[in-house]
Amino acid sequence: MHGPALYQRDKIENKISANKNVNNRQVRLGETDMPTIKFSLNEEYYQKLEEMAKQDGISIQDCIRNRLFNLTTIFTPAEAVKRALKQYKPGDFFTLPELYGNEWTIGRGVAGVFGKQFFNYVKEEYPNVIQFEKMVDCGRRAQYKMI
Repeated sequence: MHGPALYQRDKIENKISANKNVNNRQVRLGETDMPTIKFSLNEEYYQKLEEMAKQDGISIQDCIRNRLFNLTTIFTPAEAVKRALKQYKPGDFFTLPELYGNEWTIGRGVAGVFGKQFFNYVKEEYPNVIQFEKMVDCGRRAQYKMI
């Protein structure tokens, strides 16, 4: 075995199965598990990658995935801030679904991750412009205030 997982293609069903070495035992990965890819960067490239992710307001993992597969999405913290600055004035309140209106098409789990990324992004990058106000809709959505 080479690396963290050994992948085999089932010729009959044309599926990929994976076995992972966990504590010196081979464990079959379930269908919901995803393969892990690792690579090394020197400090200079790691800092560049961190800055790219920070500019987009997303995790390093999402940054790599988006750039590697040329994915574009409107659901990034940087895009949400741009929209908020355009649509709202100081004193206005909003939630992310209100901000996106009819374009709000992401599911609950992904929306939660996006919401957390947005919360962290505005807290760090725009603390004097957009402020978390409170949880609304039975605690499912964060409400923000333009300052």
